[in-house]
Amino acid sequence: MSIIEASDRCNPELEAALNDVGFRFELTRFDYDEDYSPSPESRATTNFANLARSTHRQANLVLLFEMINNRLNELMRSSGAGQGSSSYQIRLRIVNVRASFDGDSSFPLSEMLQADVMNEATGECHEGAFGLNLSSYVRDFDFIRLLPGLINPLAPSDAFRNFGNLHGLLYKLQFKDYWAGGVIPRPAVTAISVSSNRHYKRTEDVHPILGERYIELPNESPTTAYFDKMGLSPAFYLPQGNQAPMAVYMRDADPSRFTSIELVTLIAVMDTFQRIYRPEIYNLHERAGSLFYPSLEESDYQISPIVYDRDERNDLAKQQADKVQVEFLEPYSAELNSLLEALNR
Repeated sequence: MSIIEASDRCNPELEAALNDVGFRFELTRFDYDEDYSPSPESRATTNFANLARSTHRQANLVLLFEMINNRLNELMRSSGAGQGSSSYQIRLRIVNVRASFDGDSSFPLSEMLQADVMNEATGECHEGAFGLNLSSYVRDFDFIRLLPGLINPLAPSDAFRNFGNLHGLLYKLQFKDYWAGGVIPRPAVTAISVSSNRHYKRTEDVHPILGERYIELPNESPTTAYFDKMGLSPAFYLPQGNQAPMAVYMRDADPSRFTSIELVTLIAVMDTFQRIYRPEIYNLHERAGSLFYPSLEESDYQISPIVYDRDERNDLAKQQADKVQVEFLEPYSAELNSLLEALNR
């Protein structure tokens, strides 16, 4: 299974530019469990770190894992991925990737979750999804500092042409299939909320695990175009037990690249996070119909047992955008531009 096709691998000019600037990654893993405390280097608005910041840290994490495990066991039974009446538990690890140039101090480029499933009856461990809950400082900068100017009515018609180019390149470079210096050997899949600026129409297609497939109308969102530059395309699915479809991002929008357990863990983890962070969409009392118009102004929903401060989250996101600008984008602008130029040769 490959995240990047041969025609989209690192070209020789880019390979040479990466060597010239001494670009390097380092990868570390941390357990994400009920005892987790976020590193100062973690984005404060990352779902898993945000829940561990408050005065209710321990209670939040205990409840989070209870919610994920309940959803996991529902899906293992309904999908047939599980074994009889066995009970399953999720094991999550944070995969942290840092980037550096010529041996300078490294910058935290991204964090993702890696999921595994433990069968409590047999002690077996099954490999789950990788790439969940992607976290990126560069994305903060793009959406908070750059995007508002690009969607301005006075912006040039081709303003979006380069939006996301740098983030897309940095993301793909982390994967061994794209660049030999990458540090991630597995294909990634993630899921995020559908857009409240679009509407969704149910199709006749039904995936045995991901559920009913929807299409996005009237056209692709800036988020879709942004992920496309990362080599990931969306497919919109409403799994059994979900109240609203999720945007599932993967290579070629092709779920056949992933095992049943990978897809089950994707839903169990990301549906739980969405119920906490987007209850107006994912904790609705009524399940999405053939046409779905997601709205953050919805009032007919169940409040999540874990509540977070959305205003604080927005303020922190602005601080994170400033951090990446000051500590990474500006100091290494020449090096980063040389990589982009080499990419386009």
